[in-house]
Amino acid sequence: MGPEYHQSMAISLAVLVSSTVLSIGIRNNLVRENQRLDKEDRLEIDANRVEEAARLEGISFEQAMERRRGFRYLY
Repeated sequence: MGPEYHQSMAISLAVLVSSTVLSIGIRNNLVRENQRLDKEDRLEIDANRVEEAARLEGISFEQAMERRRGFRYLY
């Protein structure tokens, strides 16, 4: 019989479980952030920030609003 690696298998399992929990947490965070972006799009509350960003990027306010509406996190 060869060596048994119980401790290393336990460590590997713990890391696998941790990474799974963290990835689910990140996904839930991205879903929530997309919901917040949808809500803000309906309310149109950040006009000053969008106007400033448009000025800095050298584009029109309408173009900046369209870019902002089109942004979503992928998960």
